[in-house]
Amino acid sequence: YLRALDPASAEAGAFFHFFPERRFAVSPGLASPPIIPGAADFQAANKAALSLLAQWQKDPSLAGHADSLRGLEEKLRRLEQN
Repeated sequence: YLRALDPASAEAGAFFHFFPERRFAVSPGLASPPIIPGAADFQAANKAALSLLAQWQKDPSLAGHADSLRGLEEKLRRLEQN
């Protein structure tokens, strides 16, 4: 998806703005109590996103997105600190 995405497009802007998307639904299961995500869940998700981002930054085919990838890394690092 990213390899075919024009770095100057509105779609690319939206992708990097919203990545990583976090949606946690809190609802009871049919036979279980609701699972409510906590801080550790968000920290684990951010760690996974940073790992994926590091792979993207090393991929030469994504060089056109280098500025957006750096900005995304900064955003994720700020989230880690909070």
